[in-house]
Amino acid sequence: SDEEKELALKMKGILDRIDEETRIDRTTAFRAVLDKMAKEPNENWSLHYMATLLEALLYFMLNEGNEKIDEEEHNE
Repeated sequence: SDEEKELALKMKGILDRIDEETRIDRTTAFRAVLDKMAKEPNENWSLHYMATLLEALLYFMLNEGNEKIDEEEHNE
C-alpha cells in the first residue's frame, strides 16, 4: 500500500541517518529494533511501530548515546 511504501522510505531515511550521524551501523540498529519487537506482543508488530522505534533509537543516539560514548573514550 502507499502507507507501507511511505513508512519504508521513512525507515530508510532514519537508517541512512544512523549510518551517517552515529557510530552504529544500520544493520546493528535494525537488529536492535527487531530484538525489541520480539519481546512485544505480536499485535504491536507493524511497520509504523518499527519506524517509531528506529526514530527513538536515532534520537537517543544523537542526543545521549554519542555523548556517553565520547565520555567513556575520554576517560580511558
